[in-house]
Amino acid sequence: MKNKRKIVLILLLICIVLGIIFMIILQQLIEKKEYQKSIQESLDFRKEYESQTILPRKIYELYAYSGDYDRDYLYKNMKVFVDYLDYLTDNVKEDEIEKFYSDHFSEIKEIIGIAEQEDFKTFMKNVNSKNLKESEFKYAEVEAGSSYNQYGYYNFVLYLYYGENNELIKFNVAFAKSKELDIKVAYRFVEE
Repeated sequence: MKNKRKIVLILLLICIVLGIIFMIILQQLIEKKEYQKSIQESLDFRKEYESQTILPRKIYELYAYSGDYDRDYLYKNMKVFVDYLDYLTDNVKEDEIEKFYSDHFSEIKEIIGIAEQEDFKTFMKNVNSKNLKESEFKYAEVEAGSSYNQYGYYNFVLYLYYGENNELIKFNVAFAKSKELDIKVAYRFVEE
């Protein structure tokens, strides 16, 4: 009888220890799964963010900006600008620039920051001289030491690299510091 009690007590203790071990393993599996899920969510968020923005190299040059807009607005605008450059080079013929400008004035002003037809013609002439039709955008870079404040805008030089040979297009960019300014972001082609 004593032996049976000892056996039952030992079996009971073994079951309790196994139950505790099982609960610890289950808790670790749950924590690991939650950790993996949070990492995946973070990666998905980053992938989505990167698909909607351009984060240029030497981004630290833009940290000095202080104004009514956050830098995310600028990064998203850069992505829209690069996509718009592709659209312009693929769809706007040289003899249709004036009509295109008239028909798309508000989006040109919003995306490129050009409010005059002659400026747009010059912009298109310069961009078309780079033959972007055959090239794919690779990355952007802010020129080190190029930033300064002037006339309510934060200004800097932006390089856009295209194609296998990393051909660059250089732009002066003016980013509004106040929401009261009519043009939020303006891109001006820099000839080299």
